[in-house]
Amino acid sequence: MKKKIIAVTVVAAILLILFLPIPTGTYRDGGTREYTALTYKIVVWNKRIAETDPDGSAGDVHTYHKTSFFRFPNNFKHIDELWEIENAGSDKTMKNEIGEIGRNTYVWEKEGFGGDFTITLQNDGTYSYYAGMLSSYIGSGKWTVNDGILTMTETTGYDRTFRFSVKDDALVFISEGSDKFMYVTVENGDRFIMDDSKNGPVVAIPSCVLVIEANDRIFYASLEDNSSAAALKEKLNSGPITVEMHDYGGFEKVGSLPWDLPRNDSQITAKPGDVILYQGDRITVYYDENSWNFTKLASVGSTTKEELLSALGEGDVSVKFSLEWGE
Repeated sequence: MKKKIIAVTVVAAILLILFLPIPTGTYRDGGTREYTALTYKIVVWNKRIAETDPDGSAGDVHTYHKTSFFRFPNNFKHIDELWEIENAGSDKTMKNEIGEIGRNTYVWEKEGFGGDFTITLQNDGTYSYYAGMLSSYIGSGKWTVNDGILTMTETTGYDRTFRFSVKDDALVFISEGSDKFMYVTVENGDRFIMDDSKNGPVVAIPSCVLVIEANDRIFYASLEDNSSAAALKEKLNSGPITVEMHDYGGFEKVGSLPWDLPRNDSQITAKPGDVILYQGDRITVYYDENSWNFTKLASVGSTTKEELLSALGEGDVSVKFSLEWGE
């Protein structure tokens, strides 16, 4: 009986060694993790990828999320070699399928937020969406297609993902695994139908937006139409600035500008996402509401206190302000 128990124990131990994955690494590329057994390896990709624009300049940064399974002998390869294998497969899928649905505009079959809700896919793997004429927000990011499923990953400061099945000339929304769009409620099975009459985005992206970067998060803010915002734009045309900011009043981050700006003060109620000029030489980013006499420079649009604080954090923070120009 003892021999049988020993034999079973030995067999179980061998099976565990062969097939039980153990954590073998967490990488500083965004948090990719790997789990290795003697016969296979599981990699949970969470890799930040910096795109390169056609002119060779640095483009957007997005995060690649996927769980991959590598069999023997690939389970003994270094993570960099596994990324080459993973990247080759992703590129092949993109090249095979991007031409079929790229450079098209798709219109929601229901009424948008004051007009058509459109999604435009570009051949370079980017997209933009606009919920309607009453929306102050234009979403954008990267898209991929795998096994007939289109995945749109937002890169405008929000961690949002939207999934669709690709059927003929339509995108069919998949609510499972998708986040909610701003201003409209898209239900599972709703269709976005390709519109041949629309060549490119229905609404032009603003010619210039204020870019706010903190702790690897990026927010895009629409500039106000006043002399203060115009002066800020003129200053930032010379290059970005980094402002050391701190909490004040439990509703804002505030820091000193390297120069004064003209003031257009009025009594307003600032809301989360508003960028405010205070006393002509201080810039604030609001994450909660407050009423005071000051100048509004820009607004991120629809955002929440929680989303802003997740990027700005508690206490002091370095915030970079720059401009991004559309075509």
